Amino acid sequence: MLQDTFTIKELFSKDIERNINGVVQAGQIDELTKHDELSEYVMTQEIEENMAYFYQNYVKSLEQPTTAVGAWISGFFGSGKSHFLKILSYLLDGQTVYGKKPVDYFLDKTDNQTLLEQMKHVATYDTHSILFNIDSKASAHNRPGDEKEMIVEVFLKSFNEHLGYSSTLWIADMERQIAEASDYEVFKRTFEEVDGISWENSRQQIKFKRKSFKETLRRMGFDEATADDLLASANRDFSISSEDFAKLVAAHCEAQGPKYRLTFLVDEIGQYIGDNRRLMLNLQTVVEDLGKSCLGRVWVLVTSQEQIDSVTKIAGFDDFSKIQGRFPTRINLTSSNTDEVIRRRLLEKTAPAADELHSRFDMEEQSLQNLLAFDRNRSAFNSGYRSAEDFVHFYPFVPYQIELLQKVFEKVRTQGEAGKHLAHGERSLLNAVQEVALQLKDEGTDRLARFSQFYQTIRRFLDSSIVSTINRAREREGIEDFDIEVLKVLYMIKGVREIEATVENITTLLIDSVDAIKSDVEKQVRRSLHRLKNKVLIQEDAHQTFTFLSDDEQEIQREVERTPVNEANVDARLGKHFFNEIYSAPRFLYNKAPFDFNKKFNGYVKGSSSHDLTLWVVTRNFSEEEARLQSHNGVAIMRIPDEQAKTFEEALENTEKIDSYLRVKDASNLSEEYRKIFNHLREQREEFERQGYDKLRSACQEAVFYIDGKDYTFSGTVEHQVNEALKKLVENSYPKWSYMNESVPLDAAKETILEWANHGLPGGGIANQLAFDEMNGFLQRQHRAVLKQLFDVFTRKPYGWTQANIAGIVAALDHAGKVELTYLNEPLQADHPDYVKRLLSKADVEKIQLKVKVGMPPRVRGDIADLLQEVFNYYEPVETYQDGARLLRDRIGNVKQEAEAMEVKYRNSDPAFPYPNGEQIQAIREQLQSLLEIHDSKTFVHETIDAFDDIRDGVEQLEHYGSFYNGKGKELFDQAVGLLKSHADDLIAFDGDQEVVENRKAIEAILQNPNPYREIPNLARLCERLKERLGELVEGEAKEVLRQIEEVEGAVDGMESEYGTRPDAVSLIRETKAQFQVYKGEIHRAQNRSTLSTYREKVSKDYHHLQEKIAQVTDGGGVARVSLSQWIPATGKPLKSEEELEAFLDELRSHLQSSLKRGKNLHIIR
Repeated sequence: MLQDTFTIKELFSKDIERNINGVVQAGQIDELTKHDELSEYVMTQEIEENMAYFYQNYVKSLEQPTTAVGAWISGFFGSGKSHFLKILSYLLDGQTVYGKKPVDYFLDKTDNQTLLEQMKHVATYDTHSILFNIDSKASAHNRPGDEKEMIVEVFLKSFNEHLGYSSTLWIADMERQIAEASDYEVFKRTFEEVDGISWENSRQQIKFKRKSFKETLRRMGFDEATADDLLASANRDFSISSEDFAKLVAAHCEAQGPKYRLTFLVDEIGQYIGDNRRLMLNLQTVVEDLGKSCLGRVWVLVTSQEQIDSVTKIAGFDDFSKIQGRFPTRINLTSSNTDEVIRRRLLEKTAPAADELHSRFDMEEQSLQNLLAFDRNRSAFNSGYRSAEDFVHFYPFVPYQIELLQKVFEKVRTQGEAGKHLAHGERSLLNAVQEVALQLKDEGTDRLARFSQFYQTIRRFLDSSIVSTINRAREREGIEDFDIEVLKVLYMIKGVREIEATVENITTLLIDSVDAIKSDVEKQVRRSLHRLKNKVLIQEDAHQTFTFLSDDEQEIQREVERTPVNEANVDARLGKHFFNEIYSAPRFLYNKAPFDFNKKFNGYVKGSSSHDLTLWVVTRNFSEEEARLQSHNGVAIMRIPDEQAKTFEEALENTEKIDSYLRVKDASNLSEEYRKIFNHLREQREEFERQGYDKLRSACQEAVFYIDGKDYTFSGTVEHQVNEALKKLVENSYPKWSYMNESVPLDAAKETILEWANHGLPGGGIANQLAFDEMNGFLQRQHRAVLKQLFDVFTRKPYGWTQANIAGIVAALDHAGKVELTYLNEPLQADHPDYVKRLLSKADVEKIQLKVKVGMPPRVRGDIADLLQEVFNYYEPVETYQDGARLLRDRIGNVKQEAEAMEVKYRNSDPAFPYPNGEQIQAIREQLQSLLEIHDSKTFVHETIDAFDDIRDGVEQLEHYGSFYNGKGKELFDQAVGLLKSHADDLIAFDGDQEVVENRKAIEAILQNPNPYREIPNLARLCERLKERLGELVEGEAKEVLRQIEEVEGAVDGMESEYGTRPDAVSLIRETKAQFQVYKGEIHRAQNRSTLSTYREKVSKDYHHLQEKIAQVTDGGGVARVSLSQWIPATGKPLKSEEELEAFLDELRSHLQSSLKRGKNLHIIR
């Protein structure tokens, strides 16, 4: 135990109670403040390196003009960037502090002689600094929507104040005009003489001081009109461009001389700009214009929580290289700098105290490390002290407290929980540490700072709603003082990602003594958490962490807690996860055979519940005895003990509560605060769900299985345990499953079933014999069954065979002749292309029927044997009706097909001369068809036997008819019909020829004979004679036609002689003669009289057409054509007397004379 040899305040080398200006404010410029800050400024290694880097760049601008005049100083809260900026402002300003130049304060702070020389060199210049916090300096007054003031305006305002002008831009502009026209100092003295109050105290009320203002200008030699114009031109909406501002500053620098330098030092520029693109662009322009106009005589230094690339990204710049180019000097301060400053400025120990602490740490190191350890993997902070030096440097604090405190301040700032003080930057880790040290100053050296003690410093910067939440908690009944300390810690670390609010971490943060017993403190913390949770001041999250609740969060949490839980929904969540993620197998494979099973989780059922087997997971209200009683009839119960089940059920109940609450309360028009709370609720829901599922998986490892009233426990993964339980369930539920000692493999089911259908069971019929006998016995008892019945029986207890195995045994029974298979009442045999497909298709299970084959009596067997032998030449014995029916169907079916083929040919024959015996063939086919439509094998056999004689006669007749239909007779018949059809016109034309008539009649007599088979061979001779005679007659007719053509050709030749001198006429004549030659060739080849008649008409038509064309081309007028057929009908014109003859001739003459008058030529045709 550490002894009280010192009080805590006696440990420090510097007075812990002294005033330390930890809150560095731009604008504190009194000499004492400067002295204190320069004296106590800690020059850490990081600060020294960064300062050397800055001076290296700054000194270059003293010797060489440059536009690179921007410096960006970044660092998170408490890193010392504002302090660093202020110290630079002192160093870059020419003012002395208590007779010393600022650089003199650094002579004993660094051994870097180069840096000191650069500082001294800079001090030889007439340097001036303008330091300001831009958020404090800027104003949104009178701007629409409280829009932030432009950067250039804030710079101008600070520049004006530096020169002694008003901070109001339009007043400062008026002052600048007075200074340019006269002496500004004389103006101020004169105004005070006139008004009695100084100008500085009056200028903001210039509108009410018009008389004094005008009188002042009159005394300085200006007339009244000038004063009126000056006041009238003053613009309250004054604005200035960045370029004009830069020129204004450049003119000022030029007026001060070549050694003059000016620096703008702007604190918290990043926070001011935020995500405002307009402000970021304005800052770029200001720095760029100052660089161009002043060429290194004016610098701009800014600070920001973020580095410049982060700010430009926040502001929405895709290409920020140009902006970064304005700030080539970039400095980033880290946490190591903060730790060192606090140690050296505040916690530095005297030598005796350091020795004492060092010695004591050596003795207590292990206990301290255990005491101050965080929950492993749930904190990013280092536990305890890393060494004795650490203990000496930080005592009574712990190193992680400084880093965590920085995170808390940063959290308060970024999450919008800060009041206006923190927003304006008035904060300091140094003050927080000093305040806690002062709380402990009179304590002995066994005490440690408790993290909750920092709340007193932080609370001054918090929004009142946060403070009031904690204050009201003190007034709640049953809440103790230590509970409030826990609540403070939970608030401070809420939202700090680097540490989780677990019980151990909270306990570590509340250790306040090196002698504390951590387990006792942890018990105290747990009791406090329980009380706070019951009062809904905090909530316990899914991963056993705790969260501080604001007033709104408390109200929402109460509503969530009051939300009823639907137990069925919880079971559904658990069941779905178990059967989708933990044991996701859709079915259980036992020796490669799949078994479907019902999936049940408490009251939830996933999918179908119609299977023989059931896996039932139970987690509540289910005793071991009840589990044994329920674990029969194919049910395996997986019972998870209550203590394990409670862990995941509570998590899923919380998930269900939050889900139900959000479904009712969530809306699109929520405030920003409520959106944050609801988003956190969603995160909690997801975490509760994730944790619940994780705990479910863990709890399943401890499950006990109950099968047929017996308890079983299995080792291994959850999946392995469930598989073992289902294996035991299958073996108990399906004792006859083993009858199938060689299963149909799933990947070769079709091939295997077809093999069994064609060759029987494997292994010579030994394999699966028990299954074969079992199914055969079932069918013998049933006589007939639909395939679905077999599936329903043999997939269930006590068999459990797969459908493929059942189909395989059916195929083997079919091969062995034990059953007959039909599909939609049609025989289904192994040679059918869809045999296996139909056996395995779920859509066909009710279409396939199995009939047990029945033996036939001896008499029937004899009758069938006679029929098969006598009609079909089949001599094998037949034992069953099914086999007899199958043999008869095959053979009768073949005969029917032959009859159908003849019928088709009959229907396709010429209606005038149809093939013989078509009706008889149809009658035979219909009789066979009626037999084949009998589906029952026994009835079919008996009906066939009764029709024995008819079948025999029909088969014989078909054989006789087939010699014609399938032989040469049909070919001769078709040729004869074709001859009569093709020469129909000639037969009519030459019907006067006796030989033609006799041959035609002989052919027609044979074709029309109902039984022509003996005479059909004569058709060949008769057809040949007829063709020859018709040929002779056509040839004679052809000679006559050729003679007529030659006559016409003679007339054409005469025309050619007559018109030989007319080329156009000759051309027409020769074309016609050439066409006549073509016609003569076709006539020589003609085989019938109709062809000859056609060409005779063509020649006449072409000749008449030629006459008309000749007349047209020779101007010979038209040709009047007169046909005698108009005057003499085809039947002739009888004339009975000379008077009738004379009358006819007169009429004809008159007509011919009239026709001749219409044309120059008259052509009479028949």
